[in-house]
Amino acid sequence: MATPGTAISQATGERILQLAKQHVGEKYHLGVPVPKDNPNWTGPWDCAEFVSWMGVRGQPDKLEGMRRFNEDAGAKRSSVCG
Repeated sequence: MATPGTAISQATGERILQLAKQHVGEKYHLGVPVPKDNPNWTGPWDCAEFVSWMGVRGQPDKLEGMRRFNEDAGAKRSSVCG
């Protein structure tokens, strides 16, 4: 059973799926950051970044949490790779 407040509605899921289909064929690049606050982004995409971007499109109230997560992940990636 899903935790209350964490599941998305079927309508939201359908909206996300329809939007995702509009991006089929766009350029992919491993590790590229994607601006979650840009609803007009058309790539390049990283697979995980694409899923996160789609999630924000379906639940825009989650954008601030995504920003914090990406900043933390970027800092960790820099410390490991740099």
